[in-house]
Amino acid sequence: RAQSASVRGVFRVGEDKRGGVEAEWTRTRAEGTQLTTGFTTVFGTDVPGNTALAHTARADRFFLGYNRLLFGDRPFEMEWFAGAAGERIAWTTAIAAAATGAPTVAPTTLASTQSAVGLSGGVLGRWKWNEAWAMEGRVRGVTGNINGMRAELALSVRPVRPLRVRAGYAYDEINTRVKD
Repeated sequence: RAQSASVRGVFRVGEDKRGGVEAEWTRTRAEGTQLTTGFTTVFGTDVPGNTALAHTARADRFFLGYNRLLFGDRPFEMEWFAGAAGERIAWTTAIAAAATGAPTVAPTTLASTQSAVGLSGGVLGRWKWNEAWAMEGRVRGVTGNINGMRAELALSVRPVRPLRVRAGYAYDEINTRVKD
């Protein structure tokens, strides 16, 4: 189960208003419960089978880079973007008492935080039905100590220029190199 919120702004410059600066901040929170079926290790702590683990995670991401609008003022627009990104991921795992018949383990909460900066880029496609309403698809990747990607499909409305409000579905994938 996860929730995500994002704020993104593009500030276009020049005569043609096609190139500009893009800034974005995204926060994703997720939580879940897992029952171990066999012996496992979590953050260096040995956990026997039949133990309940409650996981929570929060990922904060930022992006600052160049954005270029292609096919502007047509029914289908595209934007590509490239720049620098940073990510901070914090997660905890609460180990509950083992289920009946399993070796005992003391209730414990383990935590870890990872941060990284790297290069990021992606593309956005927008199919405009009229000046106010559009359907958007966006893919962004980041590389560094934390590698990840985000894909979005959203309905967007532009009540006034330059504001665009979006709501839809997002898929996040984050791969970390855990420091011991």
